Amino acid sequence: MTFEAKYLGSNGWLIKFDKTNLIIDPWLTGDLVFPPGEWFFKGSLDNEILIEEDINIILLTQGLPDHCHVPSLKKFKKNIDIICPNSAKVILEKLGFTSIKVLKPSEKIKEKGLEIEATSGAPVPQIENGYIVKDEKGKGFYIEPHGYLDESIKSQEIDAVITPIINLGLPMVGSFVKGKEVIFSELSPRPHDTGMVTLVSQNINEFELHLRAFLNLPIPNISLLKPSATRVIISDKESNTPSYSGL
Repeated sequence: MTFEAKYLGSNGWLIKFDKTNLIIDPWLTGDLVFPPGEWFFKGSLDNEILIEEDINIILLTQGLPDHCHVPSLKKFKKNIDIICPNSAKVILEKLGFTSIKVLKPSEKIKEKGLEIEATSGAPVPQIENGYIVKDEKGKGFYIEPHGYLDESIKSQEIDAVITPIINLGLPMVGSFVKGKEVIFSELSPRPHDTGMVTLVSQNINEFELHLRAFLNLPIPNISLLKPSATRVIISDKESNTPSYSGL
């Protein structure tokens, strides 16, 4: 296992590597209220979220309440390692945390067997953080909770990208989360017509991959059988016996 990711709701994630557990932007208890007050925005949990694992690192992407949630942070030991942007530092110091590491975009730190690199994140209004987190084998993920992906990131292998796929907004604020309009031209949770070329181009086609993903089966190495291409041809009229030439 490289790592295991568990969604905690809102912006929260629990990431378990072989030797290190980290929690990202936890909202585990209490209400979530944005200034100037409850009339503007208030969220409530149906039930408190219990974390049974020992957490080694808290990773905060922003200093806003939905990322740096004070009632939830109070549940952790004061000497736990916390990595955060500068916007969260004052809040954490007031809570009495003693091991705060502030990272700016492009800065890196090695902590508990992980390499954590801050990336440029959402402007709310100051530039907040995304993160690239990798273990000693180079396995890991990239997270940016508002969909503001850092275009300056160098090309590299990554196992997962955690970022929104829908757009969100708030009254009087407007759009503050970029989603599918930025990241995807189309989102199809099914085998796609343009992927049918994989029936001849590679050893495992899109239908087999789709089944393996849903059945939680391992995915072997995928190899190219022969160079192939696909193109959608949209007909200008209806027909039960279409034919094409000059392809």
